[in-house]
Amino acid sequence: MRDQREAFLGVGSIYLTPLFLGEVRGFGASIGLAIFSTGLFQMLSIPLYAFLANRMDLRWPLTFGISLFAVSTWVLKNAIER
Repeated sequence: MRDQREAFLGVGSIYLTPLFLGEVRGFGASIGLAIFSTGLFQMLSIPLYAFLANRMDLRWPLTFGISLFAVSTWVLKNAIER
């Protein structure tokens, strides 16, 4: 059952993110660029994660990543309100 939920979330994010960008945010042909840049950054950060995973407690990169996500969400919220 857990594998099915994880597969649904993965496929859902692949399908729903471009749909959200097109319908709600009004993106046109630049949807692909937005999705590509996200995937590119994730792909480029894998070696950094592997380097850190072998040298430190994994709670530190996790805390750093969640903190960056919180800050970026706050910045985006303030940018949308203006």
